[in-house]
Amino acid sequence: MAASSSSNDSSSAPTDFYLSSSLSSNNGRGSVFGGEKCPLCFHSKRAFFCQDCIRNGDFTHSKSRYPERYAEKKLKLFKGYKERSVLLDSCKDRFSSQSRLRHLASKKQQILRNIELLELSLKENKEILEAEKSKVQTQVEDIQNLTSKVPKYKEKLQKVQRYISHCQNTTETQRELLQTVSTNLKCVIKENVSQLTTWIFPLKNIDSREISQDKYETVGPVADLAEAQQTTYVKGKWIYTDEDRNLQYQIVKSCLNGNGDYSAYSVWVTQHKESVPSGSGESFLRNPGYNIAAALTHLTQLVSVLAFYLNQQLPQNLCYSEFCSHELTEEQFAHKVAKLNANVLHLCLSQNVDSNLLSPRRTIPNLILLLDPNVSDLGR
Repeated sequence: MAASSSSNDSSSAPTDFYLSSSLSSNNGRGSVFGGEKCPLCFHSKRAFFCQDCIRNGDFTHSKSRYPERYAEKKLKLFKGYKERSVLLDSCKDRFSSQSRLRHLASKKQQILRNIELLELSLKENKEILEAEKSKVQTQVEDIQNLTSKVPKYKEKLQKVQRYISHCQNTTETQRELLQTVSTNLKCVIKENVSQLTTWIFPLKNIDSREISQDKYETVGPVADLAEAQQTTYVKGKWIYTDEDRNLQYQIVKSCLNGNGDYSAYSVWVTQHKESVPSGSGESFLRNPGYNIAAALTHLTQLVSVLAFYLNQQLPQNLCYSEFCSHELTEEQFAHKVAKLNANVLHLCLSQNVDSNLLSPRRTIPNLILLLDPNVSDLGR
């Protein structure tokens, strides 16, 4: 075949080739074009195919077992691509539908789980509601029962109010009666105490300067000690520091100092410790030891009887015979006197005596304040 197009057309291959006789008489040996190669296999061949044939696949090998044109193969390839595209599209649709189905299934499971939880919550709430309803019903029944009992309780309340009113009236009457009895009792107590201090244990104050020297004379160390305790040296002079140095109190027939100083008893006991004092009569009975012991004995008995009249429990247990049974040591004597003073103070405070007027050591002056109706509320 010979080419029909011009030699300068390089964009397309020639479709017709014109072979000379010299070439055709070459007996099929050698290349058609000297040194040129086949555009298909790039080898020197005798026979050539045009580009259109090559493009269309219009060539076959003489030894090919499956003679099939390239165009047919290409058509098959296109069909395969198209079928593959269709298959991929169908798979995508199927896969996307399955994914959606899986998503819907998981969502369905979640919804079912939520529904189950809501059902459980609803069931629990129903149980709670039933329990609350039961409680409310019980409370309603209780309220109804209490409401039905209101008239009964009102009647009881009226009875209690009447009883309280009666008790108040009775209490007021009893209070008035108690006040009357207390007043009468106070008068009786005052009368008994007055009789006690007038006829049994008479108390009176006396001035030691009015006592005759021969009747209450005290000589020797006792007088010196008593005077030394009552004086002090101030500005070159000896003066008395005890305002009650001349004031004494007499109970029955015995006398005591008003200042509560009973040290003469200890001095007398010390002087007669080893020998019993001899003598008889008035001089024997007027010695300081026996005089102070007798006065304290009377005071102790008086305080005991006063506690009985005033219905008071004394803080110190003291028997009146303890002062006259035997001679006491200084420590024992001071201890018993302190117990007596404590009992006297207790009685004074129980009868509302002003504490500023009391003195812890002055036994008889405290008793005088207790027996004074202007100072104490005797019999309260």
